[in-house]
Amino acid sequence: STSEVMVSIDDVLEKNAKEGLEKELKEIQKLPEAEGLKFESKSFHGETSSVINQLSEKENVDIIVMGTQGASGLEEVLVGSVTSSTVKKVNKPIIAIPSGAAYKQPKRIIFAADFKKLKNEKELSAMRDIALKFGASITILNVLDEGEVTDVDEAFEGLKINKYLEGVNNNYEFVENDDVEEGISEFLSKRMQKW
Repeated sequence: STSEVMVSIDDVLEKNAKEGLEKELKEIQKLPEAEGLKFESKSFHGETSSVINQLSEKENVDIIVMGTQGASGLEEVLVGSVTSSTVKKVNKPIIAIPSGAAYKQPKRIIFAADFKKLKNEKELSAMRDIALKFGASITILNVLDEGEVTDVDEAFEGLKINKYLEGVNNNYEFVENDDVEEGISEFLSKRMQKW
């Protein structure tokens, strides 16, 4: 007689995810740059941006680093579809790392800002800390609709950003484009050729 074993696909997926995370964690911990840093891996089931949002609030996360894959539209080409969705839904700073990217010490950081009211200075602290640690410059990029000018409230928010980034080499760039993602992409394309 043979006995049948019922295996849940969720159990298999969870086991594979945990094994994959453990393997990645071991590889990360071998890196010289990881010395002195604490890493922890967790696996959850659910819609990615919702899970990340809940976990980041529960764990009081300062910054989220996401790998990106896949590309179907302009926005997805820039950051990936899951990352794009997460950026829109999560209220924490996110660093998106393209698939296959090699680590290089950051020299320039582009911060796309709409100059609406910042909730708190903590939103900029991770970026500022990275810039200070590596001596990187920060470009604050604002995409304006064609013919639009910055109003007084937006200018005031820009000054607040500038004050908070004191001590960091920073500058402001403005691009006119009615589509924000397209404006960012256009700016990056032109700058990447120069850099």
